[in-house]
Amino acid sequence: MKLLPTLLSALIMIMFCIQAGACRSSGATSSAPTPPAGSYTTGTFEVAYGTIILQASGVSVSPEFFPGVSARPLLGRLFLPEDYLAGRHRVVILSHRLWQQRLGGNPNAIGAVLQIGGKSYTIVGVMPLSFEIPGGAEIWAPREEPGK
Repeated sequence: MKLLPTLLSALIMIMFCIQAGACRSSGATSSAPTPPAGSYTTGTFEVAYGTIILQASGVSVSPEFFPGVSARPLLGRLFLPEDYLAGRHRVVILSHRLWQQRLGGNPNAIGAVLQIGGKSYTIVGVMPLSFEIPGGAEIWAPREEPGK
């Protein structure tokens, strides 16, 4: 059991870099098993939601990620194909845990805006409590597909 916190710490050491593309260029990816389809990159980042500022574990996912694990949100929606296009409006999906513990389970969080790394992201979904891929994930964002 002592290995789990160390493993989780190692996974979240990578800086969340969906928009900057630094994770892709550095080759940093999750060492956890890849889901049946799709891929992801993990990292930690500072998130501001109104007056709340917190550190969160984030995941940048490919378009195949959520369909590959047959995921459905508790609230809102999953990512649309256009959410993956570079230069589009930035969106995120929250974990149930983050939504409950840090945002008070506010159903009006859908459509609200978070600041991540000084950039605005609109909350489009909340995953159910049972969804934990990868373990410890609190926020999912689409991995931009440049040139599409």
